[in-house]
Amino acid sequence: MTPGRIPFVLEQLATQPFQNIYLATDWGQLDCLGNVKGIGGYGECLKWSEPIEMAGFTMMTLALEGILVAKRAMGRPRDLQAVFELEAARERKINPH
Repeated sequence: MTPGRIPFVLEQLATQPFQNIYLATDWGQLDCLGNVKGIGGYGECLKWSEPIEMAGFTMMTLALEGILVAKRAMGRPRDLQAVFELEAARERKINPH
């Protein structure tokens, strides 16, 4: 997902270090991050993750609390707005009335 849309070759992972890889898929963009601000690398992210099922596969994804930690750490206006919206949605789910 660079301006030149450099094609991704799996073998590149063994020879070139990547921080982030953005893949265009049939379901939309998939962001593969080497490090999540406020949380850390893969091992730390697993502690904040939960399994989800998608198309017959189980994958780990950041749980809501992990997303909130990362969004707060990013600190950009759009991330802080997302924190506000996610917290409001969580509150409505917990207390629907």
